[in-house]
Amino acid sequence: MNTSVKITVLVDTESFDENLAKEHGFSAWIETEGRHILFDTGQTGGMLVNAERLNIDLKKADTLVLSHGHFDHTGQIPQFLELNDHARIYCCADLDRTRYSCKIGTAPRSIGMPDASKKALSSISASRIHELGTPRYLTPRVGMTGPVPRESLLEDTGGPFFLDDHRGVDDLIERATKNSASGDIVLFHNDSKYIVQALPGILAKYQAEGFEVVPVSELLLQGETTIDNTGRQHQKEPATNTI
Repeated sequence: MNTSVKITVLVDTESFDENLAKEHGFSAWIETEGRHILFDTGQTGGMLVNAERLNIDLKKADTLVLSHGHFDHTGQIPQFLELNDHARIYCCADLDRTRYSCKIGTAPRSIGMPDASKKALSSISASRIHELGTPRYLTPRVGMTGPVPRESLLEDTGGPFFLDDHRGVDDLIERATKNSASGDIVLFHNDSKYIVQALPGILAKYQAEGFEVVPVSELLLQGETTIDNTGRQHQKEPATNTI
């Protein structure tokens, strides 16, 4: 069996071919091991236009993978399902939950899956939809990660993304206190949205969990120190004379 992988970007924010449409959205066509996989559907009509111009037949797709529930990745689900009545659909369990962009100085904006896409998915047989909670293989060589948990404060959402238009404070408290451990150093930016409102709740949750909150200066060793390859600080050993 041919195990090569061919990936064609159907639509993206940029295009190096003036004959292809571009939009704020993403969709890709994957061909491997005899499978035809559509990865996301973009936002507007770019996916359909470019598929036709690239001679890609979306009716041949046996699988649709939806990476997450933002409008720019799920916008053309209805149009795809009109063309294709058999592809299996793989997605996360909370694909259709509300999602918002909350930027400083602007009103919260809904960025979740469009209602038309939700309606289209609800209209097809449930047997075609497979919700992923753990990694899964489509073939012995092609797999899907499923949801990837954020286990570190360094793993943020990559932007001003929230699951509610008014729960920004609660979201920030949850993210800042999740998986905390003794000796952790927590950095806050004073211009971050909700930080002033969330800080009292963050400190209270730390204390309720038995942590003592101290400034960084009290965690650092004084005098001459060294840093090992794991980032840990050590007191520098005094020099000794050898004969």
